[in-house]
Amino acid sequence: SAGFIRRTLFKLGLRTVSEFVVPSEWTKEKLQEFGLGEEKIEVIHPGIDFERFNDFELAERKYSSEDKFTLLTVGRLDERKGHKLVLEAIKDIENVEYLIAGSGEMEEEIKQKIQELDIQDKAEMLGYIPDEDLVQLYHESDCFIMTSEKLENSVEGFGIVYLEANAAGKPAIAAKTGGTPSAVKNGETGLLCETKPGEIQEKIREVRKKPEKFKGSAVEWARNHDWKNQIQKIDNFWKGI
Repeated sequence: SAGFIRRTLFKLGLRTVSEFVVPSEWTKEKLQEFGLGEEKIEVIHPGIDFERFNDFELAERKYSSEDKFTLLTVGRLDERKGHKLVLEAIKDIENVEYLIAGSGEMEEEIKQKIQELDIQDKAEMLGYIPDEDLVQLYHESDCFIMTSEKLENSVEGFGIVYLEANAAGKPAIAAKTGGTPSAVKNGETGLLCETKPGEIQEKIREVRKKPEKFKGSAVEWARNHDWKNQIQKIDNFWKGI
């Protein structure tokens, strides 16, 4: 089959590469499953512009309500991202709002899901958010959430958006799929969960009780992932080869 041929060619290609730098522990495990030795793989997470997302004072709200617990997802509207799971999870939570930022092929389907669940008062689709407003949006939220699912040919490799939210001092809720457990430190910078609405709801309620307890760890985790630090790690890695 075409899949078998691709896998065979990929395995052959792996033998020609002396060292790999990968973005997550999950990616490392996948390469090891193909027979690559652990000593040939270095995990270095992607970086962010920490100061850009951290150095901001919220003066006036443009997107959120001050008297509601605001959940935020930033990302392309595709099936993998798990928007519909979050919509199901918030149906029975009072005084919550879920802001969905981004565009993509799932837009109509997500709109239909909001109507089907009759939660138009809890969920709002913001569409594409320009870069200059993105930092503001993170700071207006109380918790970032993106519970990405593992689909047949698609999985979250890491998740820079979790770090961007952390830089803004916000906890993140993510699913235990793909590389996302490398991006979110469970119980410290946010919470990890299964891709089930009931469990997602539990995690939302848990963060809501005391979101500020995550702030210090979240900001420090994001600061450690500033691009300057990550580039230095890559430089050190190549110098050591």
